[in-house]
Amino acid sequence: MNYWFPIYSTIIISISFGCNDEIEVELWSRCYNIQNTVTLDLSNQSISGSIPPQIGKLINLESINLQNNQLSGTIPLEIANLVNLTSLNLKNNKLSGKIPHSIMELQNLKKLNLK
Repeated sequence: MNYWFPIYSTIIISISFGCNDEIEVELWSRCYNIQNTVTLDLSNQSISGSIPPQIGKLINLESINLQNNQLSGTIPLEIANLVNLTSLNLKNNKLSGKIPHSIMELQNLKKLNLK
C-alpha cells in the first residue's frame, strides 16, 4: 500500500523599503549608519537636488566630499551638528545662498572647499 503525503513548502521573502530610522539615515537613496559612518564621499556621482538636512544626523562624520555634482539650494544648517567634521568639500556644484555661520564655528573643521 502506498501513502502519499502532500508536501508544503513556505518561501519567506523579506523586502526592505527605506532605512531603519533608528540607526540609519537615507541620503540620495542610500542608507548610512548614524554611528559608524565617518566618511561620506559621493564626489562625481551626478547627484542633483539639495543637500538633505538629515546629513546632520550622521554625528560621527569627519569628512564630507560632494564635489563635482549638480547640487543646488543652500547648505543645510544641520551640517553644524557634525562636531567631528574636519573636511567639507562642496566644490563644483550649483549651491546658492550664504554659508551658515554655525558651520564656520565647527572647531575641528580644517578644510572647507566651496569654490
